[in-house]
Amino acid sequence: MPGVLLHIGTGKTGTSAIQSFAWAQREALAREGIAYPEPGLSHIEHFGELIPAHYPLADWLRRGDERRLQAWAQALRSERAEWLLLSCENLYHHLDAAAIDRLRQLLDGWPVRVVCYARPQDDYIVSAWKQQVKVGDLKGPFGNLLARHLSPDFLAQSHAHHHRMLAPWRAAFGQEAVRLGVFERHHLSAGGGLVADFFRTAGRPLPASLTEQAPPVRNDALPTELLLLLRLANLREAVPAAERPAFIAQLRQLHAFGNPELLGRRQRQAVLDNYREANTRLFAEYAHTAVPERFLRVPTDQYPEEAVLPKVEDLLLDCLVKACRAAPPAADPASEAAPDLPWWRQLMRRP
Repeated sequence: MPGVLLHIGTGKTGTSAIQSFAWAQREALAREGIAYPEPGLSHIEHFGELIPAHYPLADWLRRGDERRLQAWAQALRSERAEWLLLSCENLYHHLDAAAIDRLRQLLDGWPVRVVCYARPQDDYIVSAWKQQVKVGDLKGPFGNLLARHLSPDFLAQSHAHHHRMLAPWRAAFGQEAVRLGVFERHHLSAGGGLVADFFRTAGRPLPASLTEQAPPVRNDALPTELLLLLRLANLREAVPAAERPAFIAQLRQLHAFGNPELLGRRQRQAVLDNYREANTRLFAEYAHTAVPERFLRVPTDQYPEEAVLPKVEDLLLDCLVKACRAAPPAADPASEAAPDLPWWRQLMRRP
């Protein structure tokens, strides 16, 4: 019976890079005794990129879809490999203890390793806010999110509290089955990159000739100033999901958006201080090491002391002026041609 490598995330730790590598290099991984099985896998479109991950599996587990889960487990038994790699960040973010135990029962008798990456919380919340605004899921200002992560009371709910989130995985599969990775630039650079580090953390190191083919982890976050405008669009539900890529492309043609830091050093340090005890326990129990320096202190040379953000009104006015200059409104807004105008010009006509 093969072993199972469960890559559960977390989100914003290069999961899509690992998943894309595993899919693109299926044949090469098979020669190393590792399969990236298709049962329970789908390709999710994300801003023009297809992400191959086990999203259906995570959803079946969350909903308790026994029929599909039993069929999935049966299909998995036909795989011929030493190890099966299952990867989806929703396993970390969307499953409660009952769903995780459901997975344990399905994999009963299979050797299992659970691989999870931790990211310094100050970096994590910035990246998470940017991503959720980009895809339209978040309407609140960054300050609301920051306030939660500065509150000790919020730790009992926080997905950035990795020690808490890993507790049901430890209960289901045992503490020694949980492998902790570190998503931090200097650590990954020293280890040959994310993909090499991932398989090494999982206990299945790959030849350098294979991991060197992995593309670098992409930073596909949008500029901070652009995201400040997108949040307003989210708040008013002004842009349909299908039109978001076109909307973003149009805005980028109208203005050269800057990318100022959302968090200054003082606020970043306050976030890390709130998670200090949780991080200490996390690395002591799962990595058997002291807490890496980056999880304790913010580098003094990378961030301004305080974040300075532009006024959204100024950004919006500049974009509107440039849009009008580029494509002046029709003389008769009520004319029959109005419905054929680009959608963003129709938005400008609304009261």
